[in-house]
Amino acid sequence: MERMFNSFIESLKSAGEEISEDYFNLKEAGSRELIQRERVYCYELYHQLKNKIVDFYYNLDGELDKSGHSIIEESLGRVKPDFVIHKRGDMENNLAVIEVKPIDVRANNLKSDIEKIKKFIDRCQYYKGIMLIYGNKDRNYFKENIKNKVESINEENLLLVWHQKPNQRMKLIDI
Repeated sequence: MERMFNSFIESLKSAGEEISEDYFNLKEAGSRELIQRERVYCYELYHQLKNKIVDFYYNLDGELDKSGHSIIEESLGRVKPDFVIHKRGDMENNLAVIEVKPIDVRANNLKSDIEKIKKFIDRCQYYKGIMLIYGNKDRNYFKENIKNKVESINEENLLLVWHQKPNQRMKLIDI
């Protein structure tokens, strides 16, 4: 499973090179400011990932509604992770769960998503979890506002990925 996970991570990191400014930062009518919209970013990430993992053993599903799923709803309640990489219909082949947030995420929202990832790992047999942060802030901001909060969770199967800029390879951040 580790080999398959590493293959997926490489595809994920390279998918970042294909996500353009149009999906990363949006122009808002009546404003000069660019805004980030998680759902727009996620839809483009899904598209680029599907192009990278054409013959991949696992299925990639985005915002898969797990309400009504007998095992997951009992363990986690009604959840809808941003992405799951799994074998549909088989709880023994859950490769990864991914949550995505913009870099200016509020601390409580970041913590909530990380806790969701932990529950998927601990209760639903997902091999790894990925917290993907996108957005361009300096390294100090990233360290103080993202990395330190993720480190405090203390989950060895959680990876932190940073997509800092459009059309740039994503980075795996040591935690």
